[in-house]
Amino acid sequence: VSLPVAKGRPRIAAYSELADALEVGLSEAMTGAKSAKKALDDVNQKFEFILKKWGYLK
Repeated sequence: VSLPVAKGRPRIAAYSELADALEVGLSEAMTGAKSAKKALDDVNQKFEFILKKWGYLK
């Protein structure tokens, strides 16, 4: 069954790695393990690494 407002996940090979990195970062920020800024800065670095690894960034 398809919902009229449902959106599919992006069809890129790196999606699961990106989603995992974001999940960890959000969890760290929400639990206070890191400040929100530090957690999201770390996610940004992980995203850049992952996207370069998969060839989406140079």
